[in-house]
Amino acid sequence: IRVEIVAGERTFDGAVDRVTEVAALIGKKVEGEALVGKMRADIADVVKPGAEGATKPKVLFIYVARNTSMVAGSGTGADAMIQLAGGVNAVTSFQQFKPINPEAIVEANPDFILLDNSGLKSLGGVDGALKLPGVAETTAGKKGQIIALDKTLLLGFGPRLTEGATELARLIQQ
Repeated sequence: IRVEIVAGERTFDGAVDRVTEVAALIGKKVEGEALVGKMRADIADVVKPGAEGATKPKVLFIYVARNTSMVAGSGTGADAMIQLAGGVNAVTSFQQFKPINPEAIVEANPDFILLDNSGLKSLGGVDGALKLPGVAETTAGKKGQIIALDKTLLLGFGPRLTEGATELARLIQQ
């Protein structure tokens, strides 16, 4: 059985490279080029320039799995997706995913708390997310701006990348 390993960089360019490489591997180069063209056109429409001097919304991505919560720092797929959607990651003082204490969540003071759908569901919905230590004291918590997306749209970085970026932009650019 032939096995191919495709690069997994979690950026827009990485997604384009992955689509191009997979299309070539399966003999669908023309279709891959068309899909990449659509992705490039769609990403250009995701975020419209805001008013001069407008601040970008701060977004904190919380990953919840097996009773553990971690936040996404710099260099993560969540960080890249937040930026593609026109926001800024609320925590950039570290790389990758790490546990974070309630004081640091309050200090980061995100405008939005972002989770994947299964993570939000495991917490018991928005009310459960607001019970995470520190969350209720943030701007996001006070305004109830707890949002969730399908994990594959949010972190998949494949052909549906622009669909995820578009949906996240819609949610945070209200």
